[in-house]
Parts: sequence; C-alpha cells; structure tokens
Amino acid sequence: MSDTSNNDAQASIVTDLFGPDSSDSEADEVCDTASSLQEWHDSWEAFFDTLRLYEAQTAQLYRVRSTTNAKARNVKIRAKKRRNEREIFPESFIDYNKKLLCTHGWTTKPRGDGQRSVHHRRSSGCGVTMSATLSLCPDSGTWRIRFTNHKRTHNHQLRRAVYDNYPANRRVTDPDTLIVVNKLVKAAAKPKKILKYLQETTGKN
Repeated sequence: MSDTSNNDAQASIVTDLFGPDSSDSEADEVCDTASSLQEWHDSWEAFFDTLRLYEAQTAQLYRVRSTTNAKARNVKIRAKKRRNEREIFPESFIDYNKKLLCTHGWTTKPRGDGQRSVHHRRSSGCGVTMSATLSLCPDSGTWRIRFTNHKRTHNHQLRRAVYDNYPANRRVTDPDTLIVVNKLVKAAAKPKKILKYLQETTGKN
C-alpha cells in the first residue's frame, strides 16, 4: 500500500474518532450553537465552578483571553473630572472583568516541517467568546459577577470525543492515583504499563 493510501486511511480513522477538522473549513459548513450560561454568580470562584460544569455538559472548553483588575479600573474612574463614587468597584473581588474565548479560537501557527500529514489538530478561528463582569445586581443590591456578551455559535462540532481529548481534561488529579503512579515510576515500570494502569483506573484514553 502506498504512503498516500496509508495517510488517507489514517485520516479516515482520525475523522471517525474526533470529527472533521474545521480549521480549514468555512464557518457555515460545520457549526454548533451551545446553550447559554446563567447570568449572575456570587463570586469569581462560583462563576468558574459553574463554567466548568457548563463546559462538561456541553463539550466546550474556554480560555481566559484577558483580565481587567478592579483596582486598575478604579484608578481610571477616579482620574475622571466628574465621577460618581457609586462607580467604584469593590477591590475585594480582585478582578473587574474577564474575557474568554473558545479554545479553538486561538490563532495557531503550523508546527514542524509539514511532513506529518495525519494528526489531531485543534481547529482555530472559532469566534465564540464571552465576558464576565463585576456588576451591581439590581435584584439583590449586591456586587456579583455578571455573565454577558456570549457569542454561542461555534465553527466546529461540539463532540464529546474531542472534549475528552483536550489535554486539560486528560490530566489525572486524584491523589491516590498519583501516589500509585509515583510508586510505579520509582520502580522503573515501563511507560506502557503506567499508561495502562491510568486508563483502567480513570477511564481516560
């Protein structure tokens, strides 16, 4: 069998497992629209706890693109000639605003010399973004984190197989499992044996 045929066959297997690579596709060819996230959260910790659950439920992964510090924001407000003290944000929250984007939205550069034609590439160019901002909640009258500006239509499919394959979701954090792995490493166990143990213990491939 020729190298071209081998590559085509391997590419077919990758597509079956992870879905089509939309990095080279037009946005309207392959797209999925996700559900929205609840609007108000009591703290940044509560926001990210809800976000992680939302990601797992919808097979999405977001990254923080930029952060605006509450103290820095207040400095700009106080520098205004006309200002309202009610515009000042509580600095106990540390951050005023965070902008997030889909993990497929980062602009990526080709790696290597281009000889490896078959591998699972993370799509780029997805326009899905969201913002979370420290705001005064009109219902409670308290400062909370408000979820806003959610662009929800991805230019790629939201597939469980792809989500489970993200490095961030493949990490092993269970203390007991890590202790066993550490013992296997010290005992000079073969990597294949360690990997098999992890797969059987965590269910992660």
